Amino acid sequence: MSKEEKLHELIEQQNPEEKQRGIERVLQREREKAATRTTPPLPVAKPFPWKRVIAIVAPSLAAVCFGIFAIAYWKPFAPITQNSTSSEEEKDRYCDGSQYTIVPVSKTVKEYSAEIGKDLLYFDWYDQTDYLENFAYQLNDTQEIICYKEIQTDINTGCLVTLYITDSHTKLDFLSPYEVFENTASVKNVTVDWRINRSMAYSYFQYNGFKYYLELRDPIDESHILTVTELLLE
Repeated sequence: MSKEEKLHELIEQQNPEEKQRGIERVLQREREKAATRTTPPLPVAKPFPWKRVIAIVAPSLAAVCFGIFAIAYWKPFAPITQNSTSSEEEKDRYCDGSQYTIVPVSKTVKEYSAEIGKDLLYFDWYDQTDYLENFAYQLNDTQEIICYKEIQTDINTGCLVTLYITDSHTKLDFLSPYEVFENTASVKNVTVDWRINRSMAYSYFQYNGFKYYLELRDPIDESHILTVTELLLE
């Protein structure tokens, strides 16, 4: 016989008052038994294994960080930039010798012009000249090329010609004196400043967003520097 059946049999054998008291006693015992039962403890959540995750992820994260650093540091030379086309005018900048490094390069001005997509002026004597050297003036912090230098022998006279090219917003410490000469001439409708002494002649002009500086060693006569400048502007 089940517990419930025994309870009903006990109740049926008693009078109503006794039945009621019996019911209350039985219910009280059931409540006491229920109160004494222990509720099984809830499972305790284990802490997330951060140390283990960090140990697994750290090597990969370090490799990614190193890759980002390497890309940022070893990026290729940034080319000379032309006039800005943005709504804000580009500000002039002055660079002294502590801000840049002179780097020998193998590209001629002609090749460099094609590489950066700018129409730079140059002397196309490459197949006939007896002497050719090229240098890039590179900013130390960004690797941007702020000046390109090319030295060639003039195939017509044998004189050594040095050409410097910068963008129109950049001033270099050693080139600033070249921008103030006592003589001015118009060559191919371009204003050219120039001067000459016993062994050197110089000229300076701006064209299509770039500055051009010319040095001519052992000029033939006073007009030689203007003749060479005109060849550059052809």
